Amino acid sequence: MTQPVLRAVGIAGGTVAAALGIVTVTFFVANGWTLADAFESYALSNLVNGASLAICGTLLALARPRNVLGWLLLAGGLAYLVSAAAVPTSVYAVDHRWPEQSVAVLGGLGASAWSIAIGLALPFALLVFPTGRLSNAPERVAAVIVGLSGLGFVGLFGGVFARLANAPSDVNPLGAPGFELLAVLWSVVNIAATIIWFALLARLVVVYIRGSETVRRQVLWVALAALVAFVVSVPLTVFGLGDNTLLLVYTLIPVAILIAVLRHRLLDITLVFSRALAWTLLTAVVVLVYIGAVALLSLVLQSTVSSIVVAVLVALAFDPLRRLLQRVVDRLLYGRRSEPVHVMQLVTREVSSGGESAELLGRLAASLRLPWLSLEVDGLEAVTTGKRVESVVEFPLVQDERRSGRLVVGVRPGQAGLTRSDRDVLELIAPVLALLAGSRRLTQELIASRRRVVDAAEAERLRVQRELHDGVASAITGLSFKLEAAAELVDEPVALRPVLSAVRTEVAGIHQSIRAVINDLRPQELDSAGLVAALRQRTAAISSAGRRVDVLLRGGKDLPTVSPSVEAAAYRICTEAVSNALRHSGGGTIAVHLWSAGDRLMLKITDDGRSSAGEWKPGVGIASMQERAELLGGEFSVQRRPDGTDVSVELPLVAS
Repeated sequence: MTQPVLRAVGIAGGTVAAALGIVTVTFFVANGWTLADAFESYALSNLVNGASLAICGTLLALARPRNVLGWLLLAGGLAYLVSAAAVPTSVYAVDHRWPEQSVAVLGGLGASAWSIAIGLALPFALLVFPTGRLSNAPERVAAVIVGLSGLGFVGLFGGVFARLANAPSDVNPLGAPGFELLAVLWSVVNIAATIIWFALLARLVVVYIRGSETVRRQVLWVALAALVAFVVSVPLTVFGLGDNTLLLVYTLIPVAILIAVLRHRLLDITLVFSRALAWTLLTAVVVLVYIGAVALLSLVLQSTVSSIVVAVLVALAFDPLRRLLQRVVDRLLYGRRSEPVHVMQLVTREVSSGGESAELLGRLAASLRLPWLSLEVDGLEAVTTGKRVESVVEFPLVQDERRSGRLVVGVRPGQAGLTRSDRDVLELIAPVLALLAGSRRLTQELIASRRRVVDAAEAERLRVQRELHDGVASAITGLSFKLEAAAELVDEPVALRPVLSAVRTEVAGIHQSIRAVINDLRPQELDSAGLVAALRQRTAAISSAGRRVDVLLRGGKDLPTVSPSVEAAAYRICTEAVSNALRHSGGGTIAVHLWSAGDRLMLKITDDGRSSAGEWKPGVGIASMQERAELLGGEFSVQRRPDGTDVSVELPLVAS
């Protein structure tokens, strides 16, 4: 059926339920019943339960017409309401001498129709909760068992209660009198139905354990309703207020199912459930302690004073006991979030001992009962622990005013988000985790830097190989051919002279190629003239017409001793920066400042070119200069001004 048709059926079912409710109340009034009469006949409890099931079922069927849960609740509500309406109607029929058969039918419906809800509708609802589907083979087998048990429960209930005291004929036409002989079978079916109910509740525990965050929230709503119903039913049973009163508390179950399916995020259900569980345990402990203490003191003191003494002691112990039980429940559900100092000590101890990051996150997650933690560096997961969940909260990790990473926290099942206590603990340990993220970042950068060094060395070897193979080796091969030709012209001086001239030219070219390769590996000017003179020669060679390049030394006539690797890096960075300025700045002056400050070599290249108005993006040359500086433990920066650009470099005098 289409959704509009299903919704129309749902509206019709809700209308029938409302009509049955009106009939019930009408005959209450017609019979002149008091509230006590309605309770004693079970008609009022059936009316309340039926209304709860029918209203929740109708709303769910209209909102989720494809979910069978709504239809099951509606069917159970109609069954309860049929019983509720039939009981006062049958009494009215007896008083006004309706036909005996009509009275018997009404009496039978009043006595047994509600069993359809208990035996079939509600068990099936718990079996398919919360999806409304049988999701696997075991559940399909369970559906067959629930169906057979429910049919037996409904059928035998009518048979066992075949004799009706309020019917003139004293016979229930809906039952089979022969079934009265099957009291043993009824007992078996009744026990089986009880076992099935406990099994269905156990299924909810399994669904909670295996389910997603959403499913767990939904299960907790039903668990909360069951817990409240249990807590309320205990004193009702103890004080003997009657089964009909006891039945009223179970109206919470369909309400919980409705909220679980349609509005499971209505409250932080985990927090609510933990508080309810703590108060339940507290109530149970207080009652047991009170009863035990009264009994013990009664034996010892043999007077009524014992109950007064116990009451005073229980009153004094109530609040400390409540706090203790609340801590126990909170520890089970939330871990040690109320003990931030303990969590901080745990984290710092793990970090100081040099433990693995994964182990640290695992201990942190276990300590706070968090399902999933992820430490991310540069947008990538560095370390994770636990099972990924749908709802997460992110905490930025900042070290020295620089974001070193972020901590991604999975929200506990059943919670809409992290509580203030959770955030306080995580914000407290965030600086320590920022150090951890920073160390992982440095480790990753070191690994990447080493990889780049290896790649660069390999690329340099390949380049030298190509230069030697394509240039020098080829030239030497050509030279050998010319020498062979010259050998054949030894007796012809005139013809030999141009050949030898060509050989001389090729030898000079080979020499130049070899010098170029050597210079690319390390500029010879550095070894022959030193860094300052080499920079003067190089900048003079690459200066273009109309430009002036000044090399200024500050802090002394001569620089301190500089290690060869630092010298080469400074030379390469300076020449690359000057070349960039010549190509891109458009200014008239480029100045190179070179000086030492303590154990650092300072280099600054400035130009007076105007910066473009558009967004500036560093190119390959800038990245190469920065990498050269950082590989030696130095620093590199570029600052653009309206009237030029500054390139600042700081290198150690001796490479570490």
